[in-house]
Amino acid sequence: MSAYGQSVKNIMKKSILILLILFNANIFGQTAKDYIEKGDDMALSSNFEGAILNYNKAIELDFKNSEAYFSRGVAKYNLEDYRGAILDHNKALEINPSYELAYYHRGLSKRKLLDYKGAILDYTKAIELSPDYNFAYYERGIANNELGLEALRNDLSYLEYFHKAIVDFNKVIQLDPNFKLAYVNKGISKNNISDYRGAIVEFDKAIKIDQNYVLGYVLKGEAKYQLSYYNEAIESFNKAIELDANLQRAYYYRGKSKIYNGDKDSGCLDLSKALELSSEKNSRILFQEIQSFCN
Repeated sequence: MSAYGQSVKNIMKKSILILLILFNANIFGQTAKDYIEKGDDMALSSNFEGAILNYNKAIELDFKNSEAYFSRGVAKYNLEDYRGAILDHNKALEINPSYELAYYHRGLSKRKLLDYKGAILDYTKAIELSPDYNFAYYERGIANNELGLEALRNDLSYLEYFHKAIVDFNKVIQLDPNFKLAYVNKGISKNNISDYRGAIVEFDKAIKIDQNYVLGYVLKGEAKYQLSYYNEAIESFNKAIELDANLQRAYYYRGKSKIYNGDKDSGCLDLSKALELSSEKNSRILFQEIQSFCN
């Protein structure tokens, strides 16, 4: 072979080698973004462990990628690793202090750990960064409701928490008039301050959005019961039981409504059904009530 031919052959070999290197780089040289996308796909399929492995790889490639820490935190939340989720959201916020989603999701984890005040601070920060963030208003309302219940159980001042919750649920409804759970939880807040008539208005709005909303009928029935509107309460519980025949709570309150309305026999049958459906924890108390009302 001539020197020229050998030279051409060497050039071709080098060209093929370069192409192979580039080809392999395209296959194996994945970026942090690629791993985040893979992780997101796995998370959407509820494969949170697999998602975390991909987010780990993204962080190895780019340790200042706030999205990777945030997404890993969300995956940990879904695996009920709330403390691990908070650590990841802390890191995401250290890198990007304006990451409103990280504040919101850190708030969710704090609420799961019963740190309601810490959760409220995070939801508030998310709202400051995104004033129309309806889910942040909603979750802040839920956390205020929880603080109110906690205060009520401990004989502390509680009204301000429920009023704050109502303000937040109003904002959610302003942003999204079809947000069913905002009406329900606004009604629960009103129940907690003994505004039963106001609560019924909210439960009716939720039922208008979803006519098969079982909890809406149960809560409406309970508010009617508190007002001693026993016939109307029974109607609500009838509808709830029609939709779900295994609702212990509906049988219980329908039974008591019937007894207070003068229909002892039918009421006691409902209380017996409630006892049949009750947990072991509640069965002893319910059994004592049946003995009191029905013997």
